[in-house]
Amino acid sequence: MRLIMAAILITATSACAMSGSKSGDGAMLDCEASGAQSLVGQRKSDALGKDAMNRTATSTIRWIAPGQPVTMDYRTDRLNIEVDGQEKIIRITCG
Repeated sequence: MRLIMAAILITATSACAMSGSKSGDGAMLDCEASGAQSLVGQRKSDALGKDAMNRTATSTIRWIAPGQPVTMDYRTDRLNIEVDGQEKIIRITCG
């Protein structure tokens, strides 16, 4: 039992350590959603997604449509962009 608990603890600790993105010098970066808030109200597009990622120092983007189920895991390198039924951005958060 102790061996199983130790394996779970090591796995969980490793996953947390790998959750952020890295800068050019290897330092970990965390998402900063405030840099993309001016994009709220605009229509979803690939170009807008890339712009949002650049503004927020993220390496992953997740588009969330109305009623779409999403995982509850928190990732410091992921940008969440919620859109309405017309694919207009209504909220931008990290996680």
